Amino acid sequence: MSDLSTELIAIDAALIRFVAAMREKLHAKAVAGFRGWNNPENKILFRNLLQEHLSKDTQSAKQMADIANFALMLWWIEILEDGTPTPPPSIADVFIHLRHELGHHFDGIDTPDDLLEL
Repeated sequence: MSDLSTELIAIDAALIRFVAAMREKLHAKAVAGFRGWNNPENKILFRNLLQEHLSKDTQSAKQMADIANFALMLWWIEILEDGTPTPPPSIADVFIHLRHELGHHFDGIDTPDDLLEL
């Protein structure tokens, strides 16, 4: 396996784990009743919350997922405001894409959850 292949696999594995952490936090907030993550009226609130999180002296992995989630919300609102929304892919779609792109590097990895075990 080339250095580039190894690097790309490591990037994808990190992204999958990070997105899983983001997803867990977003789902927990939705279950708790929070709504409006994609509402343009919340743009200033999300910018302020992002700045608040970034200004903390120390940040845990969970806080970094929060930061990424606020960035995601702002990014998505920008896309909506530009008038070019695209539906986000499902985890299954991403997994299928990665299996296709990386082929034999996915030997023994049969489900998206298997990637989280890496």
